[in-house]
Amino acid sequence: MVTGRSGTIGKITFVEKDYWPHNTSLWVTNFFDNDPKFVFYLFNNLRIERFASGSGVPTLNRNDVHDFKIPLPPLPEQTAIASALSDMDALITQTEKLIEKKKAIKQGVMQELLQPKEGG
Repeated sequence: MVTGRSGTIGKITFVEKDYWPHNTSLWVTNFFDNDPKFVFYLFNNLRIERFASGSGVPTLNRNDVHDFKIPLPPLPEQTAIASALSDMDALITQTEKLIEKKKAIKQGVMQELLQPKEGG
């Protein structure tokens, strides 16, 4: 899990493969026996950008976030929550793809229907 610590703050990315974070990133590698996907969803819901400081370029100091405490449910509940939210994300992605497909079909139909006809 990684987020920017300078500039765009609050967009959390879940990374399942090895990666090389930039020095303007904050990342989590030790989830302390918590479900990583649950922690990802939790961080997305925390509005982490509220911890930003700086006027010109918002900056996130890890020490400001590090001391923030939040109660966590037991691991089986974390896993169930993460699974339910992942399923919803998959449905949303599937729906977005369907919408884009329908938009493309509509565009093609519009071009066909709105094209001037010969002799008309």
